[in-house]
Amino acid sequence: MATIQFGEQFFPAVGRLDSRARARVPDFITRFQQRPGHPSFSIERIQRGRSRGLWSARLSQDLRVILHKDGEVWSLLYADHHDDAYAWAERRRAGRHPRTGGLQVVEIVETVLEVQATLPTPEPAAPAQVVHTPEPAAASPEPAVEPLRFETHDDDYLLSLGVPEDWLSPVRHIRTDEQLFVVIERLPQDVAERLLDLAAGETVEPPTPITPDQPVTASADTQRSFFVPEDEAALRVALAAPFDRWISFLHPTQRKLVEKEHRGPAKVSGSAGTGKTVVALHRARRLARQGKRVLLTSYVGTLCENLERNLAKLCSPEERERVTVSTVHKLALTLVQQVERRARPARDTRIEGALERLLLVHAADFDRAFVLAEWHAVVEAQGIDTWTAYRRARRVGRGTGLSVRDRKRLWKVFGGVQESLAADHRFTFSGLCNRARALLAEERLSSPFDAVIVDEVQDLRAPELRLLRDLCAASPGGLLLVGDAGQRIFAGGFSLSRLGIEVRGRSRVLRLNYRTTEQIRRSADLLVGASVDDLDGGTEGRSRTRSLVTGPAPLLQGFASQAEEDSAAVRRVDAWLDAGIAPEAIAIFARSASRLERVGRALEADGMPTIRLRIDDEPNPERLRLGTMHRAKGLEFRAVLLIGCNADLLPHPLALRDAVDPKDREDAEAQERRLLYVAMTRARDELAVTWARTPSPFLAPLIAGDTP
Repeated sequence: MATIQFGEQFFPAVGRLDSRARARVPDFITRFQQRPGHPSFSIERIQRGRSRGLWSARLSQDLRVILHKDGEVWSLLYADHHDDAYAWAERRRAGRHPRTGGLQVVEIVETVLEVQATLPTPEPAAPAQVVHTPEPAAASPEPAVEPLRFETHDDDYLLSLGVPEDWLSPVRHIRTDEQLFVVIERLPQDVAERLLDLAAGETVEPPTPITPDQPVTASADTQRSFFVPEDEAALRVALAAPFDRWISFLHPTQRKLVEKEHRGPAKVSGSAGTGKTVVALHRARRLARQGKRVLLTSYVGTLCENLERNLAKLCSPEERERVTVSTVHKLALTLVQQVERRARPARDTRIEGALERLLLVHAADFDRAFVLAEWHAVVEAQGIDTWTAYRRARRVGRGTGLSVRDRKRLWKVFGGVQESLAADHRFTFSGLCNRARALLAEERLSSPFDAVIVDEVQDLRAPELRLLRDLCAASPGGLLLVGDAGQRIFAGGFSLSRLGIEVRGRSRVLRLNYRTTEQIRRSADLLVGASVDDLDGGTEGRSRTRSLVTGPAPLLQGFASQAEEDSAAVRRVDAWLDAGIAPEAIAIFARSASRLERVGRALEADGMPTIRLRIDDEPNPERLRLGTMHRAKGLEFRAVLLIGCNADLLPHPLALRDAVDPKDREDAEAQERRLLYVAMTRARDELAVTWARTPSPFLAPLIAGDTP
């Protein structure tokens, strides 16, 4: 039986066919694997045009598959109607790279001028287009022409990196980032990534070449750019979701993280769009295939619903049965109720009412807002349930100091709240996590999982993390933590090592952005800075992150009133629809639900049906998505419009209302800034940010055109 592999454009091409044509593909692949030379395929070499190394095979009377053959390895590259398939092939050549030996499918360049004509004028673009702002930034002086990016590297070295021979001259004419992206978008992704690193001043080691007598599949570059299904089930999954590239194609770094066996907990981090969740999903599937019981968890239900949907795409029914998807709090309640059936979570109103009553009795001279903040930021965040633990609790950075006597008085309030809840079998969510841990320690419960994978770990707190750690006590290497502190939008903050979760030596930062364009990535990164918390007491740099795709700069636009902003929103969405972007690929986000309702009415009045993003959403291809910025988490869209980014809405007044402690206010503002970052990075291709009257102070570096 021949070895069959699939190029990166094959599955998207199949996805663009009509349903009747798509239905023919699985049967074609099965028959082709068994007898690739069968006369019914009418295989013929493509002779016309400039293409080399390509063949066509008959899929039906009018459909053709474009292939490449190397020894016993057949690569399926593209599928389309006859004329369109041949037109695609005539613009490409396929074959082994003369130096690396990896299989490349490369767009043909007949002359250097053909590419040079597409290179932008060497003037650096600002990270965002500012259409209007009350105080426009001063014009920058005319920049000097930049030097050639790769002039210090000879042809031999560039060839060793996999640069195709006829692309050496276009590469050498690159001066600016914009020119670099024009070129790398037309090169194999492995080559593009090496050129990006080289342009950033990094040392890039050439890949290990393979010899002509080795199969082309032995090349690491080939393995990255081509998908070889492990079995028929994996192929069915890829064909069922042909536009979801992440299902079949993993970066070598991602694949290594998915397959790595650890002796202790491991952590995967990276900025938005770097494929952390993809690693989590593939890791869950791999462990399930090994027969392990896997928990895939996160903080909020919206994310878990999204994980559920993606697991359904990736896993077979048998694999899916071995993976439990649940929020940590829902899981804690389920575990506790297995032993204590009357246990229930306490409502916030009940907790706050008990706090206020006990405050009047034991510590009436303390400010209510301060005590409430202490409850949330110290007692609940650290999972404190005894006086001894509260006396020793870390309060580093909190603006108001407390003596031992003060703590003793406050514990009468906090401990009293916990006692009153326990008497009625009610628990805070931190309390549920603590209770589940106690039941595990008493062996009244046993862990139902062999492995635990945590997505968006930055939004968890100490009690949740301790519970997840204990669920993996028998197999510490089964705990994988995935997240990015730059996207923390809920009250959190912890050091993994202080919680007994030691990930040093087992941490990896992903640097390649797969979701957003470089322009969107740069603008969003201005919000969070060059480094973020590494979740373990240190910092983690973001300057080496790169995206391999480019697009229009984000649009920043201010208006004199909300009415003008709403009218502009309708025009912006209408333009995206006219450009061929499907309604379900467009999202409008706002900080507040009321602001969202207003723009929703404007869109509906213009004949644009909308749907609100909720946990239980079903896919609807005919409606625009509307959601608060908190609902944006874990999602992605081709185009995103952020409205209401005013100074009076972002940061939101309610987020700052009870932040009487200086540290609490600082944290609340940082959380609001990260919320904007999360919303911006949901955009894949196009992003627009608007406001009425005065823009949010968070937008200042974007409006000024700062460089990350």
